[in-house]
Amino acid sequence: GCLIKEAANVEHSVVGLRSVINENVTVKDCLLMGADYYETEAEAAKLLAEGDVPIGIGEGSVVQNCIIDKNARIGKNVQIINKENVQEAENEAAGYWIKSGIITI
Repeated sequence: GCLIKEAANVEHSVVGLRSVINENVTVKDCLLMGADYYETEAEAAKLLAEGDVPIGIGEGSVVQNCIIDKNARIGKNVQIINKENVQEAENEAAGYWIKSGIITI
């Protein structure tokens, strides 16, 4: 299964095994590859307290037209949207690529 929390909105997307979509997240036209394992609530809370990001999509985030790879960690209130309709780009240091306008994280 997967964990989709309250007020999350998922449209035209494929949600992979063990995906975590937190509160008030919007996922549109995406492929989420999921995760190899769940982090417990205690593990996620510890990561957040240390300034790190748990596996999944953090609350209040928006992702559109994306492929999110396995075990990806997307923080709170993040927007991953190709607003400028970039067709090709690569930024390995930042952890993303764009091919044919589709963002891969």
